[in-house]
Amino acid sequence: MNKRPFEVGQIVLYKGAYGFEVGKIKKLKNNRQAYVWYHSGDTAALTDFDFLKPIINDYCIQDLINKKVIEERIEKMR
Repeated sequence: MNKRPFEVGQIVLYKGAYGFEVGKIKKLKNNRQAYVWYHSGDTAALTDFDFLKPIINDYCIQDLINKKVIEERIEKMR
């Protein structure tokens, strides 16, 4: 069983020395590393899988962001 635990385009959480960052896998290098975007630029950082965790509900990220914005707007209107 040598199936890779990650795939291109997957949203991941990186655990670094100073906290957590959200990223998106740009390219897999081997069975242990991937190039990951951590910002809106074109540069991707080579990251070991040991520091990555998959985000399994990435389909609702935008909905969660929008929900917070809508709730804040409703609160301000009161």
